[in-house]
Amino acid sequence: MCSFHDLVFYSIPALPTRSWSSPAHFRTELNLFSGQLYFDSRGEYERICALLALHMVHLDGFIPPKYRTGETSPFTTSKIALFKKLIRLRRKGMAYGGTDLGQVLDACPLSSDFV
Repeated sequence: MCSFHDLVFYSIPALPTRSWSSPAHFRTELNLFSGQLYFDSRGEYERICALLALHMVHLDGFIPPKYRTGETSPFTTSKIALFKKLIRLRRKGMAYGGTDLGQVLDACPLSSDFV
């Protein structure tokens, strides 16, 4: 099966060159909202955490805007509950807690050798 991760599988109109690649944050956001449960790389994991403003200090991992450093998140409040509900609806009750995304949403850091 072909990988859709690079977003060049099929495009209209055809891409002028095959060297085009989509920006990493587009893929990260698309994967998050589409319900992708596993990350392809440590970088993708870190981009998800940055997008959701997650850190393992608070109970749900959310960092309030005034305490953030580095990459910024568009969220001013925690969206963990929203994403848990979204994934639960998309999975139709099937468990996802053991997946990469499930662990992130449960504020459990992934080990450095998860990929």
